[in-house]
Amino acid sequence: MHIGRRELAWILFWTLSSFSVAMPNPSHAQSIVLRDLTLIDKPQIESMDTDQLVLSGGQSVPWSKILQGSVGDKQETFDRFIREVGSPLFRIESRLAGGNYDSLQPLTNQLLTSTANTMGRSHYIACAASFHDLLHQGKREAAAVPLISIIQMRAQQPELKAMDRQLGLRFADSICLDLLPIWFDEASAKKAFRKITNESIGVAGDIYRDSLAIMVEKKDFTGESTLQDPATWGPLLVAQSALLNGNPATALKSIENLSSSMGTASHALALYYAGLAMRDINAADPSKETESWKLTLLQLPALYEDEFPEISAAAIYMVLNSPSKKPHDYRSLRNELTERFRDTWYGRKFQSNRE
Repeated sequence: MHIGRRELAWILFWTLSSFSVAMPNPSHAQSIVLRDLTLIDKPQIESMDTDQLVLSGGQSVPWSKILQGSVGDKQETFDRFIREVGSPLFRIESRLAGGNYDSLQPLTNQLLTSTANTMGRSHYIACAASFHDLLHQGKREAAAVPLISIIQMRAQQPELKAMDRQLGLRFADSICLDLLPIWFDEASAKKAFRKITNESIGVAGDIYRDSLAIMVEKKDFTGESTLQDPATWGPLLVAQSALLNGNPATALKSIENLSSSMGTASHALALYYAGLAMRDINAADPSKETESWKLTLLQLPALYEDEFPEISAAAIYMVLNSPSKKPHDYRSLRNELTERFRDTWYGRKFQSNRE
């Protein structure tokens, strides 16, 4: 029997259609594709939360590593975690690993909302992103809020510290080297302290929380504390409170016997408080005025201009703001504030005062 070209086309069409129906559709097979294109075939999902997907056998996969997947009756939950957690996590981690802290806020807000009331990996990354974003904007006191959450999580889950390098977090003991516990803007400090108090953020004895409380409430610090290193940080908090309450002699005495082997962060703060205390003592008795307080403060930019630019700029500003200086003095220091430290809190303040 002769089969015409038209009939042959129809036979081929129905044959191929039947074959395609009989063949399994790869897009509907249960599988998960990771961002490095690794394929997890026929995954058996044990659980899902904001931190990870857990498979049978105990294998866990962070959401930031998952590109897509088909997981049967768990598809809706799976897609929601990819959308609300995985996608912003991947973009944030990529930014932080490259040191790009610009315009993180939209991604950060989304992730903080998605991981609210959790204290795991995803929330740790969200707080790190929020910290860098606020610090990049010059909002030091506001940055203390996510930082205190980070410190709280580090205390409760030490394994989270393994992510610090890739998240751009630098810690020495309980101190973040990118934000020393010293505050310049009282109004912003009040807002930050109100937020951490209302949300019960932080643990008792935290240096950041305690120093904010002293700044806001102007309370005397007695030295009684549950700080991780009370022998060092207790005297520094005493000095902070004494200076705020007009007792520079008490401030100077509290830190004069601190060990010279203290860490760089505590040493920088000790120099700053000592310089301010010596300045205030001189101001109370002009007949004994010396330049030693200026030399003490100027050790900060000499020693720590790269490591602690904020407190180095603060020290320079205090020297420049001295009522006893002559108009032609300190041209190099003014240049430092307008060039080297222009993006610090006191650098911005100095430039705005000149305009």
